Amino acid sequence: MNELGEGRTINVLRLCVDRTESDSSRIPDRPTELERLNPATAVRRRDLHFRMGDMPSMPDHDGGAEMKGRLIDGRAFDPSRPDLTARLGEVEIWRLTTNIQSSDSSAPEPIPGADP
Repeated sequence: MNELGEGRTINVLRLCVDRTESDSSRIPDRPTELERLNPATAVRRRDLHFRMGDMPSMPDHDGGAEMKGRLIDGRAFDPSRPDLTARLGEVEIWRLTTNIQSSDSSAPEPIPGADP
């Protein structure tokens, strides 16, 4: 459920299980060891700011009011558009900031996959 949505944008996912399958997956005994990167070898630094704001017109949006959505550096999020590219093997330092608040907390909403 999208607690920030309105109308059709509230319910964003529905899973329907229609059969039973075997599960051969397993949880590892310990987490994977990650290589520590040296900040001194960084080839660039990037600042990305995430916030809520007005979205451009969307073809499937049926409301007359402007839609609100997530913006990255002032641009509407678009999963089909790469906003940044990085070269394999290069170290970059990314600083991610947000003013988006979780609906049930006064703490900023976490960015998935980001190391705090």
